[in-house]
Amino acid sequence: RLKELLRKARRDSSYKLPAFSAMSCSTDYDTLREVVVGRAEYKPVHLHDEPATRKKLTVAGVAQIAEEDDRQQQAKSEVEKRREAEKAARRKDMIRKAAEEYGYTIYSDGKARHQKCCEAVDRFVDVLKGEGINVLRPEVVPGWEEPAVTPWWQSSYHYGTPCPRDLFIKFGDMLMETYSGWRCRYFEGESYYQCLEDHCERTDSRFVKMPRGVLSERLYPGYTTVEDTPVTHHPNHAFTEHCAIIEAADIRRFGTDAFMQVGGYSNKKGFDWLNRMLKREKVKLWEMTFDQGYTSYYHLDAKFSAIDDSTILYSGEEEHKPSKEIFEWFKERDWNLLEAPRRMLCVSPEDFCSSGLNLNFLAIGHRRIILERGEKDTIKFLRDECACDCIEVDFSSAFEFGGAFNCWTLDLVRE
Repeated sequence: RLKELLRKARRDSSYKLPAFSAMSCSTDYDTLREVVVGRAEYKPVHLHDEPATRKKLTVAGVAQIAEEDDRQQQAKSEVEKRREAEKAARRKDMIRKAAEEYGYTIYSDGKARHQKCCEAVDRFVDVLKGEGINVLRPEVVPGWEEPAVTPWWQSSYHYGTPCPRDLFIKFGDMLMETYSGWRCRYFEGESYYQCLEDHCERTDSRFVKMPRGVLSERLYPGYTTVEDTPVTHHPNHAFTEHCAIIEAADIRRFGTDAFMQVGGYSNKKGFDWLNRMLKREKVKLWEMTFDQGYTSYYHLDAKFSAIDDSTILYSGEEEHKPSKEIFEWFKERDWNLLEAPRRMLCVSPEDFCSSGLNLNFLAIGHRRIILERGEKDTIKFLRDECACDCIEVDFSSAFEFGGAFNCWTLDLVRE
């Protein structure tokens, strides 16, 4: 199909890609026809300092952030402290194995790692195009190297545009823009507007934006002063309920049902807003719950991933395992939930991604999966136990800059 489109384009310079129907994306696993892939250009090499990124670094077990975090450090349970230490030790062990046993080169220079990331993203785009999938890209914004400035605060850098998955999601013919609690991502959606507006015109899709807060200090637990009015928040959650926050990678779609986790990158006020929107679309939004009783920091798309309309892989890690209620819900509806192998690969000391990142694959059709070639245990499991067609791509260099395949993409049209 792609070759035919190219032949037509060569014969007629005015030829445009065909318009898709307004049907679009109601699941994470139907046949993929159109997708946005993020860009690595102008993505900072190092995670910079702001309230939300401090939370990620402390959860990853790589930093203890000064006095303003003292209250949070003191409130941590022994279980949390143990997990953070285990994460740091396991990351070092994965890096050692990548170099000594799997033959990967571990680059200490940040610029070299960034270059490898750009090459990995280009390879991924070529694979998608080779599968006949229409690939859209955000605009390159040189200004991302400058500080992010608003009337209320300033962040050292912009985040760049690696992860459209966090900021947009489509339900049927309704494309939604959501908003992150990271200040460095405040203007990130701007670079996607041109390609998304073009998509909405071609597909007759709607574009809806959630209300955006100013991300004041009151959004971040532990950063408000004693004079402030208390803001509701769970002690293990990354944000208070000061304003609605959603990173859409915390959502999984199953047709007329969707699941969203609350507590990591998204809050309850964001969940309630999305629930009001989806009621009008006849989609039931459920809260994803976990066996430990609360949500761990990382995105849901690195914990819980469907490969078709009957089978889901979940992370068996202590902090990611679904609750009994989730198992029962899916069992009643004839879904099979299978515990996935553990993540194997990490090639950078600044890869602070989830221990379930091997589940952050991209399904381009029922049991057709694009995933990291170095995740040998997961590939074997998908092929031998699930009869999947696995498309292996060398993508590990991109992990530290934006996660794996699902993170770097936004699916717009699925059949």
